[in-house]
Amino acid sequence: MGNVNATEASRGTTYRTEDRDPSPHAAQARPRDIDPSAIVTSAAGDQWLAAFARGSSTPAAGAGTLGATVGVDATSLPRATPAQQRLDAYRAAFSGPYRIEGQTVSAAPQFRMADGFNDENAGFSRKNQMGQIDLQNPQVKELLAACRRAGVPYPGHCLVGGPSPRELTSVTQALIDAGKLPPGPGSMETRVKAMQWSYGIGVDCTDYVVGAAMTASQRTRSSIEITDRGATLPMPGSDYFATADQNPHLGKVGLSSARPGDVFCIDSPGSVGHRAVVYSHSTASAETLAALQHQHGSIVSRFAEGGPVHVYEVDASWGAGENGASTGGVRRDTWLYNESTKEWAQLDQRKPGVPARFERTPTGPADEIFHGLYRFR
Repeated sequence: MGNVNATEASRGTTYRTEDRDPSPHAAQARPRDIDPSAIVTSAAGDQWLAAFARGSSTPAAGAGTLGATVGVDATSLPRATPAQQRLDAYRAAFSGPYRIEGQTVSAAPQFRMADGFNDENAGFSRKNQMGQIDLQNPQVKELLAACRRAGVPYPGHCLVGGPSPRELTSVTQALIDAGKLPPGPGSMETRVKAMQWSYGIGVDCTDYVVGAAMTASQRTRSSIEITDRGATLPMPGSDYFATADQNPHLGKVGLSSARPGDVFCIDSPGSVGHRAVVYSHSTASAETLAALQHQHGSIVSRFAEGGPVHVYEVDASWGAGENGASTGGVRRDTWLYNESTKEWAQLDQRKPGVPARFERTPTGPADEIFHGLYRFR
């Protein structure tokens, strides 16, 4: 008694993005179509979307466009391609805008995955059967009430980290309107993320990335469906890319050929792995390398020896640790790859207001093991 089954279909292959023991029975929600357009249409939304655009003078916190990161004049960068515009719109749609205390506020979504660190916040009590929500949990009652007010019929999508942009932002706004936003200190984005973490809602890496890749390449769910252990993917809470090498809708591409919408699959044996969607790919010019060296010193010139150096901007939702760090969730990162030495580096942009830090990542991108780069056929 007091439990409701959060699953309406068996979960596909699990993909770990937090350091927890894998479970083959993690919760799953009803399959849904991912809106491949995800365009913000309101006036406030258009204004917010503009803040994400390449060359914006007021990018959102953590937006991390390459020009701003390395100190190159944004006006000298190429204009966003149609695929990049769709990726910007998709990311903006996940970020609000929210109405808070008379302001229009953006907030990148927090990380959430089934069988994650904040499972009990989402009502997945360890004393219950896996996939069962504890309806006696006061926060679950509040969340379900918010879902009803927001017109979101399947709260399980948010609870397992697989919501659509509209589902997550509508439920988040309903919680804000109910007075559930924690008080300061902290930025509005930090407070929104803290609230999402406390209610066990957000988006995980593979659900965010599969929707982004579909949006960039203008694919529909039905055009990329696969069957995995009786489940039809993509579906919330399941890893569409776990069998990428066998997926008939995906082809592996070379790192030098990356383009917006391609998907990085990176592994970490025994625990953490990740998915990220390419936003941009370029070969670092002498100007870019000089700007990086001016900011970060000789570590850049040592890394770049031999070259060429490829620069990738990637979008993903990253784990937030045990306590819901504000650096978790959706952000745009910059990775670098030296084609001749096969070495990787990154610009650490995780701390708002703190200059990016150049780091060599000897294991691979994000210091994980590179598995492959994939593109919808």
